[in-house]
Amino acid sequence: MGRPTDAESEAAPLARGLLAAVGRLPSAAHLHRDAPLLSRLAAVGRSLRPAEGAAVPSWPPLRAQNGEVDIVCRRVLPSGAPLPLLPAFEPLTAAAKRYGAVLLQRAEARRTREE
Repeated sequence: MGRPTDAESEAAPLARGLLAAVGRLPSAAHLHRDAPLLSRLAAVGRSLRPAEGAAVPSWPPLRAQNGEVDIVCRRVLPSGAPLPLLPAFEPLTAAAKRYGAVLLQRAEARRTREE
């Protein structure tokens, strides 16, 4: 039996990622080091957490929040990828519908510019 060392196994970050994926990560202390992009998205996600019982936040994301998601997505998928739109599980308010329409228009305009 080997002596314990301070060196961490190469499998440790993967194991923590799997634990985080199933909601069983006991501590997020290593998350930033293991997955810096994921930790950036987690911070944005925490800032957008909707009220108890709501499907979506009652406010649109700030420009900085959208920018953070854009930066991470461009690092992970430099050539871009389609973003599937998930249906809401409760009726959207008129403001949410307008916001969704604006997002779709911006995405289409960006796609057209890039082609």
